[in-house]
Amino acid sequence: MLISCALLCLAAVGCLLALQDHEALEGSVDMSERQPMFLKDKADGMHRAGNYRAAVNAYTKAIQIDIGMTVCYSNRAASYLKLKEFRQAC
Repeated sequence: MLISCALLCLAAVGCLLALQDHEALEGSVDMSERQPMFLKDKADGMHRAGNYRAAVNAYTKAIQIDIGMTVCYSNRAASYLKLKEFRQAC
């Protein structure tokens, strides 16, 4: 009985530590990274700088957060065209 109580306590402590690790990871994500307009503006800068792959990724993330960000579709297509990935641009 004493051993099973000790094992149960160890399991509970393990769960608490895992939860703290998860919360710490979530806290490390910048809230602005979850804002579609921030991502669009960031992608625009990447495109202007010639970093087309990163721009595509940022536009895609903005679209995933808010499918109503219609300008991101055309801007992402422009980045795909610069990468010569014509099928992706459509």
